[in-house]
Amino acid sequence: MHSSTLETNRRRGFDCLCGNMRMAARSVTTLYDGYLAPAGLTAAELSVLWCVISVQPVSMQRISETLAMEKSTVTRNVAHLCARNLLKVGAGTDARMKHVSVTRIGQEAFVRALPHWKAAQRAATKALGEPRFKAMVTGALRLARARKVAAA
Repeated sequence: MHSSTLETNRRRGFDCLCGNMRMAARSVTTLYDGYLAPAGLTAAELSVLWCVISVQPVSMQRISETLAMEKSTVTRNVAHLCARNLLKVGAGTDARMKHVSVTRIGQEAFVRALPHWKAAQRAATKALGEPRFKAMVTGALRLARARKVAAA
């Protein structure tokens, strides 16, 4: 690549939505993980618990679709939460289908984590300002849902 092309485009990566969203996601995950640590959960674990609690019993496929998460990642996360006795997996109506539900211990962990999650929400809101925080939450959800439409 010609050096003038390199010079012209070297900072263009900071214009990239994907790259900036990935950097932001890592920073936000670190923030939430820090707040959730006293409750013994990570942001990723809480999101899976939240998904299961909201519609249990729920198929692995539905968790994947709801969280815009690869099936293999859902399988690993659910297995990890099952090993901690926070979730349980049972047979569905079809031998290939597995349904996930929360255990009593998982419900208790979720309830313990909520005040920590709320504190993380407050910290993020304070850092961004409420209007920007709300706009970013709305925009992120819109992008996640658009992914599902584009993939269909």
